[in-house]
Amino acid sequence: MLNLGPFSEFLSLQQLLALNPYFNPLEALQLLTPVQDAELVLTFPTSVEKSVVINMVFDYLTKSPDETDFRLFLRYLVYYHFQGKIPCSSYKLLFARMDLAIPTVSLAAASDIAITKMQLSLYTPPSCLIYTSECNVTMTNETDICVGVNSTVLQLHLSGGMTKRVCDFAVEEFACTSLSTLQAADLAAVLACNRSSNSSGSRPAWKLLLSKASNVLDAALDLLTNTTLDPSNPAVSVILDSIREIRLDTFSTASLNDPAFIQLWFNQRLRPFLLAVSPDFLSCLSTKGLDCSTYQHIVQILSSVQPRMTLTRQISVYTHFIKAYLTSNNTIEVQN
Repeated sequence: MLNLGPFSEFLSLQQLLALNPYFNPLEALQLLTPVQDAELVLTFPTSVEKSVVINMVFDYLTKSPDETDFRLFLRYLVYYHFQGKIPCSSYKLLFARMDLAIPTVSLAAASDIAITKMQLSLYTPPSCLIYTSECNVTMTNETDICVGVNSTVLQLHLSGGMTKRVCDFAVEEFACTSLSTLQAADLAAVLACNRSSNSSGSRPAWKLLLSKASNVLDAALDLLTNTTLDPSNPAVSVILDSIREIRLDTFSTASLNDPAFIQLWFNQRLRPFLLAVSPDFLSCLSTKGLDCSTYQHIVQILSSVQPRMTLTRQISVYTHFIKAYLTSNNTIEVQN
């Protein structure tokens, strides 16, 4: 690289290696262009494990405050992946590193990541499932959740009839008190609170809360059917995941394949929350033994809320539900 100066950017890594057989691009990451970075990750022959190469390149590119090279690198990933035979393990690591970068990059870079993931996912080997379909279970230890939580003021309000101040109380305060007097309208108001990230409540806390309020949960969801929730509200996704565990996971396959059930739960009760659907929810749903018509019905419902989803959410619907379902071993032929 020293002998070539800035003119090295016009050469591929293969050409650089031909000029200098001892050239090690991993020792010169700061001198490589985004094109050369993509070539290194996808096609460059090296004795180093591919996972090490991918991690080193992503570590270098994502630590820089200037995202220009990283965003160009993402575009060249799509181009160069055609030129090499990429194993499933490398696809999985690439997706994992892109997912890891999303919370730390700008909205523009996050959009580039989503587009890159969508384009790469179209060419993964048929047997390569990037995201394993499974149903995660949240452990709810009330003792641990309620350490240091004081629900006295909330309990007084509940005893005297809940007020409109439900959003003033933390999720943990509701989870750590008796909810025997909570009404469906009160729970609906709690679910509709527009909470900030630091007050959105943990998944264990929401699951504990909704488990305690299970007797009025369905009625509360019915009250919210026509409510428009903010997709940027971090609590919306967590609530949907908790409802999945408390309700959907308890229903039989026969119930899940009942058109009336899908209409009631997905197109009415859960519809306000679907714009913030999580990869976890989608992956679990794809394993539920859905028949073709049920799968298509759910895709139609998700399509109806798609315009209000973030681009990342839209990509997740494809990668975690649509592709996961269509490539599963027990999938019956789905008609277009």
